[in-house]
Amino acid sequence: MRKINRGIALFLTLAMLVVFSQMVWAADYIHVIDIIDVPTEIDIGIPLTLTGIVLPDNATNKDIIWSVKDAGTTGATIDGNILTASSDGTVIVTATVVQEQEKVRFDYTGAVQTFTVPVTGEYTLEVWGAQGGHSGHNIGGNGGYSKGTIQLTAGQTLSVYVGEHPVYPLVNSYIVRNGGWNGGGDCNFPNGYNGDMAAGGGATDIRVGGTTLENRVIVAGGGGGGGCSGDIGGIGGGTSGGKGGDGSRYGIGGDGGTQTSGFAFGQGQHGATGSAGGGGYWGGLAGTGSINGNVAGGGGSGYIGGVQNGETEAGINQGNGYATITLLNFSKDFPITVRRMHMVDFVDWDGSILSKQDVIHGLSATAPYTPPRTGYTFIGWDVDFSNVTSDLTVTAQYEINKYTVTFVTYDGTAVKTQIVEHGSSATPPDPPTRAGLVFIGWDVDFSNIISDLTVTALWVPYLELAAESGTVTLTASLKAGADLPATEGAQLILAVYDANGRMLSFTIASVSFNNTLVVETVSATLPEGAFAKGFLWNAESIPLIEAVALL
Repeated sequence: MRKINRGIALFLTLAMLVVFSQMVWAADYIHVIDIIDVPTEIDIGIPLTLTGIVLPDNATNKDIIWSVKDAGTTGATIDGNILTASSDGTVIVTATVVQEQEKVRFDYTGAVQTFTVPVTGEYTLEVWGAQGGHSGHNIGGNGGYSKGTIQLTAGQTLSVYVGEHPVYPLVNSYIVRNGGWNGGGDCNFPNGYNGDMAAGGGATDIRVGGTTLENRVIVAGGGGGGGCSGDIGGIGGGTSGGKGGDGSRYGIGGDGGTQTSGFAFGQGQHGATGSAGGGGYWGGLAGTGSINGNVAGGGGSGYIGGVQNGETEAGINQGNGYATITLLNFSKDFPITVRRMHMVDFVDWDGSILSKQDVIHGLSATAPYTPPRTGYTFIGWDVDFSNVTSDLTVTAQYEINKYTVTFVTYDGTAVKTQIVEHGSSATPPDPPTRAGLVFIGWDVDFSNIISDLTVTALWVPYLELAAESGTVTLTASLKAGADLPATEGAQLILAVYDANGRMLSFTIASVSFNNTLVVETVSATLPEGAFAKGFLWNAESIPLIEAVALL
């Protein structure tokens, strides 16, 4: 029944300790859980005002403190919340919000304890190693102390191992004396005076990301067990644990653990002819004594390699070890790209600005819209802008439009084809000939070419007046031309006038012509001093052609 009551009492004690190890926040203080919407880019030489949104919205303190964590190649500096940089690259800035400090303490329970991170932020970890066991003549070495800060994320789990100060009856009889929990070496000395031997104290450590010895981020070493008169146990902690006392001259005190060696990684040495070594990052060695007496064990080493701003000290703590975790601040790192910018000007053929762009070093500019240019076709830009490494002027390139000009006869047969630039003149061929008709030119102007063009030759019927021996003759050689459509019922008219312009005679002959050449002649008497006119009228008596002869 007594054993059962002891078991219940131990259970209740452990339960109370576990409850005690959970962090309890002040009810009226609201902690920061995140910072978002921080700028991600900055241009060289242009100050950037750093801003961010603190969550939750009702956090008690929302003031952000900015600092440069890693400037890299950027030469970045911060003044208040103004970031500047002198070279391209990436700068890591840290946004920090000061939080109300809350501390939780972990005392020895003989079991692993856990801590679940309540809010993301910066925490201080502090650990105290356990004192080594006492012998009948001397005390065990004090445990060490280590401290450092670490950035933790909400929901993350830490494992806390708190070292034990071994306590047992001091009797002059054979007994196994168990080492302090978490690495303290145990001991027994069956052939000597057992009152002079003692076990090593346990280390205290905190582990992140797992529960193996490799997961320890901070360690406070345990002290070595005490020995004979004058032989105090080696102190634990620091970068190297203390050497066990051996002033009794009954043997050699155990060496302390270091950062790279000791009895074993995380374990103090068992004492067989001397007191045991303390636990630590590396455990201390046991003392080596004679058959008639014991010397003290060495202390275990501390460790701060997994924390920032670390410090470790030997020989600080008496009794059991303990640990504390304190929330300092919420902090979060943000990478910001520092951009080297270049000015790219896109200009048109006449020097007018089409676009001005700030382009990040090594990236591409974006071509703007190019307005139409009369008579020209846009063909691209004069320089490449896909990898901009300096200020750049990019000029639009154009090619003058060229057109085909075709000179044709009445039936569409081409007599000349040439390529003419926009706004230039075409050069006509030699005048074409057509039987019975007179070439009078071309149907359209070709002095300012602005598109493809067909130019057709023009002819008119041939009218000829001739006088001989007082007779005037009007001859028409008729064939439809481009300017004179096929006509039925046309009239060939020969008029004779005196010197005063009074008509003397009027002779008419009807004539029809199509694409077949028709030759028609009209004659009349021509008195001396008179003159004649010849006309070709259509069926509606509209003059088509006139020939005049002063005879």
